Amino acid sequence: MAFKLRKKKSSDSIIQENFIKYKGVYRRVIRHAKKMYNNATIQKAENKSKASWNIVNSELGRNKTTKTEISCLVNPETGRVTKCPRDIANIFNKYYRDIAKNTNKNKGKRSGVLSKQTCVDNTIFMSEVTEAEVLDAAKKLKN
Repeated sequence: MAFKLRKKKSSDSIIQENFIKYKGVYRRVIRHAKKMYNNATIQKAENKSKASWNIVNSELGRNKTTKTEISCLVNPETGRVTKCPRDIANIFNKYYRDIAKNTNKNKGKRSGVLSKQTCVDNTIFMSEVTEAEVLDAAKKLKN
């Protein structure tokens, strides 16, 4: 028999008090069960640090991303859908091979803020220094 939970205020104060009491007990039991599970997972793991971080990431909702398998792709040259893994790989290879060439070809066509050159007033340049120069600079520093 299945029960359906409903949020309904009861006029009986004893029922309300019991509900609040057992809700707290339930939460403590769940929290304790989680701690026991996490401790057991870490204890039986070979790499305890990795197991700990996996638990932390899981609790934060940062589960590993799943790999998406590309089963078909539209060939931009022909406009046809291909399911052949070799053709899909060739389409991607051609795209990444030609991306720099296509970007440079379209470079002069840009307009707006990105095409304007800006001058940076405050810049920093680094050059090699000797140990003596570092020690001299350190001596001039205030405590």
